[in-house]
Amino acid sequence: MRNTLELRKNLLFTAATIILVLITAFCIAGTVMSKGDMTDRELEKYYHQVEKELLGQIREQLEEMGFKNSGVTLTRVVDAEGNRDYTFTIHHRKIDAMSAKERVELAESLASNFEETAYGLLADETFSNCSFFHEFLAYE
Repeated sequence: MRNTLELRKNLLFTAATIILVLITAFCIAGTVMSKGDMTDRELEKYYHQVEKELLGQIREQLEEMGFKNSGVTLTRVVDAEGNRDYTFTIHHRKIDAMSAKERVELAESLASNFEETAYGLLADETFSNCSFFHEFLAYE
């Protein structure tokens, strides 16, 4: 009778240990799975911060070129593979008064300076997934 009681205790202890180990394993697996989602959120947070900095840089660059208080809007399109197309739409009354040729020259100047700035802010692997465009909103 004593052996049977000890056998039951050992079986109960073993079953409880196995259950606790399984619960721990499922909890760890759940934590690892949710970490993947956090990476996507963290990446999106990273891009949001970089976008704010790029917007500030383009405004600063325009101000240095004599276009103080320019209206600048950043539009982002992200495709299924994670590639990002950014379009900066710029408005300023001095730009409205420019000829088409002068606007093209301004866009080229902005693009060349901007690419260096963007490359400095974005990591190599994220920069290769991004394209940047400049357009002017002109009221003629």
